[in-house]
Amino acid sequence: MVRWFCGIAILLAAIGAQAGGNRHTRIEVPLKVTLSGEEAGDRATLIAEVEVRGRLPAAPVLRLQLPEGARLVEGVPEETLAGATEPGQVTRTFVVEGLQGRTATVVAEMVSPGAGARSQASWPMSREAIRVQPTPQAVPIPPVEVRGVRIQQAIPIEPTPR
Repeated sequence: MVRWFCGIAILLAAIGAQAGGNRHTRIEVPLKVTLSGEEAGDRATLIAEVEVRGRLPAAPVLRLQLPEGARLVEGVPEETLAGATEPGQVTRTFVVEGLQGRTATVVAEMVSPGAGARSQASWPMSREAIRVQPTPQAVPIPPVEVRGVRIQQAIPIEPTPR
């Protein structure tokens, strides 16, 4: 109930800021994590960067998630980042054996009685995520004019089954 109320309060604050005429106001993400890596043989060196934007009511926890069969050689799999409640950046390095091209994920999560934030990143990025969808082809239609613009082609849209 408390989280629901906090969520509504944040939403109303954002709407109020929009109504006040400041169209560039948006809620800043309080916690951001990135993960980069480099493979050398069977070992991968992963670098997690946690960025705290603003003050957090509790210290975030950084957690490394590995696929089955992969093994953490250096680094701590779960750590409470005690000093990371103020704006700043924390970097942690992990050395992992046995990734074999599979995905490792880091999660930074902060939970307090009145709020929470979660951010996660994976490496290597999913090959499926970067696949580009083909552009739909426009087809000729009977000419029509909309607000002074003559339209002679359209992209067909299939109705969604219900």
